[in-house]
Amino acid sequence: MKNVMHNLERQASKFHETSILPIMDICRFPFTDPRIAFLSIACLRYLRRAKPDIIHYVPSSGLTPASLFRARTFAKYARAPRLLISCLQLLNKPFLSKKITSALKPDLVLVQSQISKEILNSLGLETRWLPNGVDISKFSPASTITKRALREKYDLANKFVILHVGHIKDARGLHMLQNIPNKSTKLIVIGSTSTSLDKDVANRLLEQGALVWRRYLNDIQEIYNLSDCYVFPTSDRSASIEIPLSVLEAMSCNIPVVSTKFGGLPEIFDQGDGLFFADHKNEFLEAIDAVRNKDVEVRTRDKVIPYSWERVGETLSAIYREIEAPS
Repeated sequence: MKNVMHNLERQASKFHETSILPIMDICRFPFTDPRIAFLSIACLRYLRRAKPDIIHYVPSSGLTPASLFRARTFAKYARAPRLLISCLQLLNKPFLSKKITSALKPDLVLVQSQISKEILNSLGLETRWLPNGVDISKFSPASTITKRALREKYDLANKFVILHVGHIKDARGLHMLQNIPNKSTKLIVIGSTSTSLDKDVANRLLEQGALVWRRYLNDIQEIYNLSDCYVFPTSDRSASIEIPLSVLEAMSCNIPVVSTKFGGLPEIFDQGDGLFFADHKNEFLEAIDAVRNKDVEVRTRDKVIPYSWERVGETLSAIYREIEAPS
């Protein structure tokens, strides 16, 4: 979520005066818990001084009564005439009702899939589609020579390398990757240090011969570029944002991708040119074999170029201008 928030702010700043509310920097005891820090007087004072025309809130989960209340409080503190919320994950509908959304209604919710749009519209909320983006300069294809050098650097020479980046939890569908590692195939799973680790899942992967890295990698594009295939086996909607950044990053490096039909992915990408959609383990294995056997021409980067952060920022700026109240 933070990655998305910072990229949206960086792109929007090219067209507007922007700032990110440093809530945990300005708040002090007893408001050290980020879930309630927004209630502090320091937060109120900061927003009153900033005098924003638009509050754009990116919650750490999908829309819930708590996130709607938090966003509405920010807007009230700031006396901001317009309130936007990004819904990056498919919300759990039972937590919301028309009564709640009517009382805490933002001006606009930015969504990433048709199903989120339909659910929120049915609750009386206005929506607009805004996808996630990718840094197409940082995540760019490597030459054959560079790929070979990277494999030597990470001691992966002469291996068929399969990669997954994300939370190391059962909900990510990592069981779909069981029995993939062997003498000629290496599975790499990279987990975030900011989220909890499911030790049972990690241990099963390690027992099967996978590499499990749980650390921040500043040059993670190197790992994409040394890989032969990226896999995203997730089906649980609560386990990822609806347009996973890792899938976009892998595609931007022009490597083949095998993914479930997750969230907004099948809405923005057609299968083909190195992108496979698979629902079952057998389909995953068949797609991976097709990549291994070089039975496909890979042009995944061409597919993702329209979703650079620069283009997403232009779309967001247009939305801001459209809803901004007259001065």
